[in-house]
Amino acid sequence: MLPTAFRTGSRAGLLTGRRLRLEQLEARLALATFYVSNAGSDTNNGSAATPWSSLQKAANVVNAGDTVIVRAGNYTGFELRRDGTASARIVFQAEAGVNITSRNAMTPDGINLEGADYVTIDGFTVNNMPRTGIRSVTNHHVILRNNKLDSNGRWGILTGFSDDILIENNVASRSVAEHGIYVSNSGDRPIIRNNTIWGNRANGIHMNGDLSQGGDGIISGAIVEGNTIYGNGGGGGSGINGDGVQSSTFRNNLIYDSKASGISLYRIDGGAGSSNNTIVNNTVIVSATGRWALNIQDGSTGNTVRNNVFYNYHSYRGSIDISANSMAGFTSDYNVIMNRFTTNGGDSIQTLAQWRASSGQDQHSIVATPTQVFVNPAAFDFHLLAGGPAINAGTSQFAPAVDLAGNARPQGGAWDIGAYEYTGTTNPPPPPPPPINSAPTDIALSAASVKENVASGTVVGLLTATDPNAGQTHTFTLVQNAGGQFAISGNKLVVSGAIDFEAASSRQVVIRATDSGGLSYDETFTITVQNVNEVVGIDVQQGAQQRSYVRYVDVVFESADGLADIVSQGRLSLTRFSTTGTAGVNVSLANKARVVGNRVVLDFGAQGIGGNRNSAVGDGYYRVRVDTDGDRVQETAQQFYRLFGDTDGNRTVNNTDVNNVNANFGRTGVNNNADINGDGVVNTLDRTYVRSRVGRSISASLPLND
Repeated sequence: MLPTAFRTGSRAGLLTGRRLRLEQLEARLALATFYVSNAGSDTNNGSAATPWSSLQKAANVVNAGDTVIVRAGNYTGFELRRDGTASARIVFQAEAGVNITSRNAMTPDGINLEGADYVTIDGFTVNNMPRTGIRSVTNHHVILRNNKLDSNGRWGILTGFSDDILIENNVASRSVAEHGIYVSNSGDRPIIRNNTIWGNRANGIHMNGDLSQGGDGIISGAIVEGNTIYGNGGGGGSGINGDGVQSSTFRNNLIYDSKASGISLYRIDGGAGSSNNTIVNNTVIVSATGRWALNIQDGSTGNTVRNNVFYNYHSYRGSIDISANSMAGFTSDYNVIMNRFTTNGGDSIQTLAQWRASSGQDQHSIVATPTQVFVNPAAFDFHLLAGGPAINAGTSQFAPAVDLAGNARPQGGAWDIGAYEYTGTTNPPPPPPPPINSAPTDIALSAASVKENVASGTVVGLLTATDPNAGQTHTFTLVQNAGGQFAISGNKLVVSGAIDFEAASSRQVVIRATDSGGLSYDETFTITVQNVNEVVGIDVQQGAQQRSYVRYVDVVFESADGLADIVSQGRLSLTRFSTTGTAGVNVSLANKARVVGNRVVLDFGAQGIGGNRNSAVGDGYYRVRVDTDGDRVQETAQQFYRLFGDTDGNRTVNNTDVNNVNANFGRTGVNNNADINGDGVVNTLDRTYVRSRVGRSISASLPLND
């Protein structure tokens, strides 16, 4: 069953909506051959000398009988909605070195054949697509041949409502979410032949009638033969899976290192059980973590099993698991098997003798181990061992004319058991399979909390990935970075933006670990934000407007928490700059800071900042910096200034200041704005000082907090 977002729709609806037509070949002198090349242009005419540059251009132009030759290079995928005919197919032929590296413009697939009949797709490499390497739906008589499909997001090949499709000589590997080859939605008479299918998360081959999508929910007349299928099913499934598959043949398939079942016939989504099928001359080897070698369930009756090897390395599972309601019409014989059978999902196990007695089946079958049967099963050489029990031990009933390697059957006095016929010569072992890459399974973050207001680049924690494949290297990326507040630096999660506890006490990030084979795993982390007693402002000279005399500078915090440590540990600093903000010099705060409630009060004594209340020696632009969280980084800055003669705090000494002194002449008291030198009385000295300072100023561009 296709996930809802990917379903092809009900068959009745598709047939109704599809444009019914009888297309005749155009009256042309010759059928056309077009060319596509990275060196071409879509404004060209598509000839060998002036090729097009995009596959979609070719797909938009071709008619029945046309061939498109694609030259080596990397391409964006394409969607085809045009038909060939039985005598004039549309052919897309890739030369060596053609790679589809990005999805087509319409669907999240590399190649999409949508209602396109009599089409051949030959020789393409389609890797890392968001969904499917090649998708073929609501069509008939399509050929998918010699294609390589690796690490695609969901499936290597997907078909839906595709009658008479031929899928042969493809390599479908490492589908991230599901299957290597998926034939769905009651398309009849598919042929799946001579493909290599390995390392897919779920099934190697999955066939699903899926009644919910329309049609009869049955795939009938299928031929699945000559496929080499290994290392599939890490996430569940089978080497070959059939749901609602009937009157079909499974022969000469080699299935090994299956992480789940070997061959399964059942009904979940199909219109009925998987019945009346023939399973002959297959070799099925299930790994120690797998299920049963042959699994028949859900009223899947009338199946015939001959000349197969069914072996299982699991500690208690075995060769055949068939439900009681699937036993009607079931026949099985001339197989090499284990001494384990079940009719109740493994709740009880029967020996071969018990199985024969209870079912009447497998009267000529043989119990043997892989080392007795095969040349070198540890090295995945499943050719028959000379003198082994599988040679001449089969039957001619339903036996194919040739074996997996194309050798004629029989070679000796009788038919052999398994996918290979013994030829009497030393067969070279198959090349060792490429290592099966699995996606990472976990990400660990060494720490998941950070103090607010820390500097960009602060390390939150170190990242490591868990991977079933030894020796993998991993690249970490952020899928979701909490609005730009975090970044990845190598294997570190770091802060990249301002983080405020008051905005939220935690943040979520999604981190992706990608292994060297391109497979990835995402994990969500919650980063706790630690509250810091922040500076909320600054109060210069106890709220006075003037900046001529500055004795007190209060640094105001959210609370009194930790202020004593800030003072005792010297985590405040004061820098004095010129009135234009240049040439900074540190000002000593020794014995000048004390805690009063939620304030740190800087007291520069009766002479005020600069040490001389009657001069401009303390004039300048000042910056207070505070390390609020004790990490030795002073995150918070507050700015103020002192300008001798400035009575109104407008950064300038002018006639307004002179008038302020004159208007307040003779007044006494603390913190009078017109008291230029802060001695408690507005007198002749203040008048003299302010007149002498007219024209002095602090740069208007410097930021101030008070």
